[in-house]
Amino acid sequence: MDGEVEVGVVKLVPAPAGAEWMWSFWLTHPGPAFKQPTNGRCGRSGQAARELDACWRAFRAWFGEGEGT
Repeated sequence: MDGEVEVGVVKLVPAPAGAEWMWSFWLTHPGPAFKQPTNGRCGRSGQAARELDACWRAFRAWFGEGEGT
């Protein structure tokens, strides 16, 4: 998701009401706690991918690593 670095995963998982897409953000940072959820479930793969991307962007913004750094 960030060049050669894997920052998380999106995968299909079984659920009581049928299949769901799970997303999970893997990175950590030694600074202050990142307070946004770093995983979740969605009904569609595209939505899970967008949630993971939003988490990655928020993580970079939280630690001052905006676009282009």
